[in-house]
Amino acid sequence: MLQRPAVTQRHVIVGISGARSRPAHFVEQRGGVAVLERSSGRVLWSWTAPSSPGQFLFGVVAAPQVVGNEVVVGGIDGSLYALPLPT
Repeated sequence: MLQRPAVTQRHVIVGISGARSRPAHFVEQRGGVAVLERSSGRVLWSWTAPSSPGQFLFGVVAAPQVVGNEVVVGGIDGSLYALPLPT
């Protein structure tokens, strides 16, 4: 995680960056977004960011922002993603 999580009364939203090339003893790293239940820490929802062949880093580089019922994040690929918050 490279940036600060977004926190609401019910959720903690984290942006995650991942890397393709890694030593064999490392756990696979998947970049994207995870929404946690604030009271328990349970993962409510996650989204894996798209990656392109040959791309080393992928995932989210900008801090997530909550706008209405969506999470808006900036991807390493330069895209802006708007994802629904779980209800």
